[in-house]
Amino acid sequence: MSMGIDRRRFIALAGGGAVSFLAYYLSDSTIKPAAKKNFMRPPGAVEESAFAGACIRCQRCMYVCPTSALKPATIADGLSQVFTPILDGECRYCWKCIQACPSGALRQIDIKDYKVGNAAIIRELCIKCMICMDKCPFKAITRGDEKEKYYPLVDMKTCTGCGLCWVVCPVRPKRAIAMSSEGEKRVKVGSII
Repeated sequence: MSMGIDRRRFIALAGGGAVSFLAYYLSDSTIKPAAKKNFMRPPGAVEESAFAGACIRCQRCMYVCPTSALKPATIADGLSQVFTPILDGECRYCWKCIQACPSGALRQIDIKDYKVGNAAIIRELCIKCMICMDKCPFKAITRGDEKEKYYPLVDMKTCTGCGLCWVVCPVRPKRAIAMSSEGEKRVKVGSII
């Protein structure tokens, strides 16, 4: 008696396994992503509501990024987001990602429109070294006064979310700076730049 598996049975087993995993993924709240995540995207990204549809997941933007700050979204970020670029590091606003994008998910922008998010200081972790203030290319971080207990302060209007402060923060394993897409500027779908 042969213990081999024929092609039909293999396909049935593989399909059943995939359906089982999907059912588990959708039912298990520990691995299900939040209903609506707002990701930090590369500069020139179209509005989030259109981004996943416009991005063809070619990953060219990730390959050309000189700081390797663009990472692919994973299944934990949501099935519709898998392999779309997420900004997770220092953006030097070189526009290489925009130039590499063949689909229009990233569009040319003016430097004055560069804002992918904001930085925020986590006071419980901050050691007040002020390296973030010294390195900020936009001078968006200043030293607080005595009332602020001399913690670094981020000016949300000046901060572009470039992430350099996050990269240079010496606090580990969790950094004393959090990056978010709050305040980002996105290209409106239908606009021509």
